[in-house]
Amino acid sequence: WIFGSPLQYGDSRSYEDLHGGNNPIYRALDPRLREFLHSQFPDEYLTYEDTIMASVFQCVYIAYQSKDDWTNAEDILRCNSNWYNSGPRYDCVLFNSDQPGIACARIRSLIRCQLPSGRVVDLAVVQNMKPSKWRPKTSWDGCVVFEEEVDLTFLLMDFVIRGALLAHAQGPSNSRRNFHYLVDVVDGDMFLRVLNAIGHVCN
Repeated sequence: WIFGSPLQYGDSRSYEDLHGGNNPIYRALDPRLREFLHSQFPDEYLTYEDTIMASVFQCVYIAYQSKDDWTNAEDILRCNSNWYNSGPRYDCVLFNSDQPGIACARIRSLIRCQLPSGRVVDLAVVQNMKPSKWRPKTSWDGCVVFEEEVDLTFLLMDFVIRGALLAHAQGPSNSRRNFHYLVDVVDGDMFLRVLNAIGHVCN
């Protein structure tokens, strides 16, 4: 992957102080980031006094090998609050998870952290998509539905596979959750990845 469209550079505490009041992405950013980095890199002894430098980006180029024809491919994903003055655009990704099935998340921000040791960590601030048991009345073979979680979490870019297209679904009328269909026909690679992940057998 390659980050693009740089937005800001500073440290984790300054982001929290400047934007935490009106932007949930940066609310309590510093303690959440330290806790996450410690869980992922136990060898990094981050003290409260240590400064975590951070660069924020709005674009990422993800290279992957297609499972359809084994050629190289690339997805360009955006996370922008006002994409060309036409409203917010927050693209989604497919990522490796220790849970069974297929894992998707919506990118809300891209951050490159430089730790005091010199280690550079690329991560995304995401809203995870939780597999839903709800299905539409006109369900089809291989129908995959997700519920978008409200809480923001961190995701190491090392686990990201490629971009994913999710279409809004009109869920149950008594639910306030956001439901989405996973579109598996964008290309052959996505179709095969979803097919293998859910263990679906076509009728």
